[in-house]
Amino acid sequence: MWTNRSDSSIWDTLSGRTHDHSWDAPGHHVEGRVGFARWWQLWRRNRHRQRHRLSIIIAAAVFTLASIVTGCDHSSHAVVSKSQPPSLDAVYRDANTKSDTGELPAAIALTEEGIRRTRQNDIVWNWKFRVLEAEIRLWQRRSEEALNLVKPGVPVALASGEFDFRATLTQARAYNLLNDPENAEAFLAKAKKLVSAVPEFTGDLALAEATLLYGKQAPTVQQQRILIGRQEKKLQEALNLARQYNNKLLEAKVLGSQGRLYTQHNQFDAALGPLQASLDISNSLHAGHIAAATELNLGWSYLEKGDIDGSERFFEDALKFSRQAEMNLIEDPTLNNLGRVNLAQTDYPAARNYYELALKMAEQLKENENAANVSNNLALVALKTGQLDEAERYIQQAERFLSIYKKKSKNSILPDEFSYRLTQGSIANARGQFPTAEKMVNSVIQNAMTPGPVRAEARGELANIYAASKQISNAERQYRAALRAFDAVRNSMKDKENRLAFSGREVDFYTDYIRFLIDQNRQPEALGIAEFMRARTLEEGLNPGRKARPEAVPIQAVQAFLKKKKQAIFTYWLAPKTSYLWVITPTAFQCFSLPDKHEIEQKIEQYRKGVITTSTGPDIEELGRSLFNMLVQPARQLLTGDMTLIIIPDGKLGRMNFEALIEPDPQVRYWIEDVEVVNASSIQLAIRSKAGPLRGDERMLAMGNAMAVPNLFPELQNAHDELYKAAKNFPPAQRTIIEREKATASAYKMSTPGQFGVMHFATHGSISLTRPLDSALILSPDPDHNYRLYARDILKFPLHAELVTFSACSGAGARTYNAEGLVGLAWAFIGAGAHQVIAGLWDVDDYVIPDFMNDFYRELTSSKKTTVSRALRDAKLRMLHMKDIRRFPRYWASLQLYTGS
Repeated sequence: MWTNRSDSSIWDTLSGRTHDHSWDAPGHHVEGRVGFARWWQLWRRNRHRQRHRLSIIIAAAVFTLASIVTGCDHSSHAVVSKSQPPSLDAVYRDANTKSDTGELPAAIALTEEGIRRTRQNDIVWNWKFRVLEAEIRLWQRRSEEALNLVKPGVPVALASGEFDFRATLTQARAYNLLNDPENAEAFLAKAKKLVSAVPEFTGDLALAEATLLYGKQAPTVQQQRILIGRQEKKLQEALNLARQYNNKLLEAKVLGSQGRLYTQHNQFDAALGPLQASLDISNSLHAGHIAAATELNLGWSYLEKGDIDGSERFFEDALKFSRQAEMNLIEDPTLNNLGRVNLAQTDYPAARNYYELALKMAEQLKENENAANVSNNLALVALKTGQLDEAERYIQQAERFLSIYKKKSKNSILPDEFSYRLTQGSIANARGQFPTAEKMVNSVIQNAMTPGPVRAEARGELANIYAASKQISNAERQYRAALRAFDAVRNSMKDKENRLAFSGREVDFYTDYIRFLIDQNRQPEALGIAEFMRARTLEEGLNPGRKARPEAVPIQAVQAFLKKKKQAIFTYWLAPKTSYLWVITPTAFQCFSLPDKHEIEQKIEQYRKGVITTSTGPDIEELGRSLFNMLVQPARQLLTGDMTLIIIPDGKLGRMNFEALIEPDPQVRYWIEDVEVVNASSIQLAIRSKAGPLRGDERMLAMGNAMAVPNLFPELQNAHDELYKAAKNFPPAQRTIIEREKATASAYKMSTPGQFGVMHFATHGSISLTRPLDSALILSPDPDHNYRLYARDILKFPLHAELVTFSACSGAGARTYNAEGLVGLAWAFIGAGAHQVIAGLWDVDDYVIPDFMNDFYRELTSSKKTTVSRALRDAKLRMLHMKDIRRFPRYWASLQLYTGS
């Protein structure tokens, strides 16, 4: 993520906390205007038909009479009908349907056809088509075009009715998008007078009022709270009205607006529910434009709380649809946020490319606030790449755009200004202008309006300034103050997944603090800061009363534990520029510098892909050796004898099995042949773990071989064999086997899971990248058609198991969080109390598992001295030395042992 001293400013400047991310134009502003709910389509259609029913009856009678008089036959009439253009009513309904589903270019083509056909002879229909097209144009951020379309006065026949109201509300929205609050409020006041004739639109009006409040800025904290309260009240009013009139599209827009409001004010626990509900409704209605807007806001919410990887998928989907539908108001902020994602991933060329595209579009749209935001982001990219003159030029450009926006919108201060000042302070720090840098950053810290996360980042930046200017004691004091500030923000989050995600926002600060301590040769303290961040959410679940403290790791105490257990620890920290490896053995403690995070993770993904696809040859072997030389070789000489190695990975290191790395020998030799590996989330959890050999009296639960879930999860052909080959190694009186239709999620919950010392699951698994605690074991459908045992449900049932094993697809997890590691089913079982968990890093082949599990459990139960790690390694080596395809790491390297409870 962001690692230099400018990093903390990125969150506010890149957050999208601008007018763009309200729903002011349909889609991602608070106020969605295009696309009314389907009941509205029917209401308008029926109303129109009632008005014209008499004329239709008369026309039909005249046509019948004419047919009799002229002797026209039906066949000739059919030919004439085919050559006639569709009726205006049909064209309008088609355009309206397409606008409701986000097919905006097609909808505009139809409204243009309607306008052309009625320009000379039907002012009423001409006006209806103009109003509809104006609403659609707002989705495309073409506010001036929208205003021009409804500029002619409303026809007398439509005055004070539905289309008069819609045109007036469109004008209010358009002026709001143009940052003209006076005209926006004037037209909104007029719309309030018109809405009594169309009460079904009162929800749209309430949403418009909430939109205008988004453009206002409060000068004090107290006034800001009052303003937020007014926004919440208006949004709730709009939501109630949407539900009263069963207007689902309006409901989706309001829910998206609520989620955006909560995100804007760092209320992440409250934001996700409305945003996900908005997306669900939009998808059910095939309203792609609203779904794209909601995905933009969901991505922004994930990004704001620190979930970089989780946000990227939402942004990519939003960008794809916005380009198809020519929705500039979605595309522009999405490009900006994708730049943010790539900046966090230290892919600076990609970040620059996204930002340049966003800046070009913002300038074309005359969106000065957006242009200021993107210019600031470009300054950060330049700062990261050491181009200080360019960084200075971009931040000055940001100030010019911001000045224009403030003058036009009549806002005296904007939240993004704090981030711009932070960027200026970072540039001054990089130039060695320490007094200027200190002044700029202090102005952010001391301002009461600065958001909590930004203030924490500013404190971290001030500590960096003191460190760079050799004010060591001041730097130490500020790092500690920043630590407390970040902790306060994190503690305000109650949702586990939000706490997990927040590590992505604070990791840059931790990296700076760690680097500062390493530069001071304070290695135990540097490792202590890393440990303070590691596995905090898991630790809080296991030990809710234990208060974590940032303190030096007691190296001698850890070494005494390792000596007793005949173990060593490799603990990693990945970061831009320089990553770190700390090694602790019974007799040594040393820190090693490693290559940067981007280089390491890029090679990990390449090697992992090669392993999974059973690739062979010099290229994949070279990758395996390269990773070994990069991650292991520097510290290899510290490993002696038959020590078991505890690996504490960071980032995407958790997605790779170290056993599958290739040693630097002429022949292919995997590291598993020389080392026994266990994975842990932190030093504290590793040394406090109760993991050990089986006692021999453990009760064993074997569950799985579930019924198929039609069209989703077929039956596993070898699951029955797997269950029984695992269970047969335990006495009949100690084992419980639950399979087929009895193997349901409710059966697990009712089995008193805490009674079992060993648990084995033979079933499918599903993973969730955005909500990892929604990952699940797939069991048989129950009467309510529930077939998922979710990770979040596993956490609710305390366990005392010495071992939990499951070979489900990617059961170890697919999402990695900074310093928390892989989060998924394995994390959940450890969080519930299991001492050791064996889970898969990728899909495991069904046909190889039964014999593998038989070998593993036979070895494990053969002696009370056999550890789980030894039995697992022996089973893997047996497969590695086979002469068939099973010798490849794809088959034996997926399953990995985790310890820590």
